[in-house]
Amino acid sequence: LSGTLPARGFIGIASWWAEPKSLIPQTETAKRLRAYFITGEKDHTVDTAKEIQNALRESDIRFNEETHADLAHEFPSDFATSFEKAIHFIFSEQE
Repeated sequence: LSGTLPARGFIGIASWWAEPKSLIPQTETAKRLRAYFITGEKDHTVDTAKEIQNALRESDIRFNEETHADLAHEFPSDFATSFEKAIHFIFSEQE
């Protein structure tokens, strides 16, 4: 989000960050990024993932979320499908 590295977006899996508000980008370049979150409702990081998403929303950074009801702090069993959805979202044409 800082613009230090060229990127199109990122995938957050069981996302956690100590201070989600610190993720608010410092550059306009970050507003072109997209994020995709893969989250389990039983994950102990689910509330922090929501805080990260709120920080992105405040910064007008587009994101999508995939929530798995029975998933804890782990990858979904069909991660290949989740990864494909994430890549499609990140690399789809900007509106």
